[in-house]
Amino acid sequence: MQNPTNTAYTSVTPKLLSLLVCYFEVEIVFSETFMSSIITHNVDNALYIKVHDTDNVAIIVNNNGLPAGTQFPDGLELVEHIPQGHKVALHDIAKGGDIVRYGEVIGYAVRDIKRGGWIDESLVVLPEAPPPWNPCP
Repeated sequence: MQNPTNTAYTSVTPKLLSLLVCYFEVEIVFSETFMSSIITHNVDNALYIKVHDTDNVAIIVNNNGLPAGTQFPDGLELVEHIPQGHKVALHDIAKGGDIVRYGEVIGYAVRDIKRGGWIDESLVVLPEAPPPWNPCP
């Protein structure tokens, strides 16, 4: 997508929003606050999506991913190739630290992960499932 204003941000496409609606299975009320919180960062066509302000990971959306050394306007620099659709660490994450996406903890780091590093599934320990629900005490 071209960035005619040469700014660091470009708006989310309707297709992406419809995918988010399907994923979350919720109705989205379009507001300026919502639209400004779900943005893609764009520099020389390098794109990632960060959904929530508290997320410490984002998703690389470029076809074929992005190479090490790719830089974003917020100062993020990729330290390794990250495939399309995979997570990148937006901050250093210590071993055992929370991995946060959608504003929720989705797992814990198996080892230290550097800012700009690829977070593949081998680096994530999932949270324990809650105990089965028992309606009768």
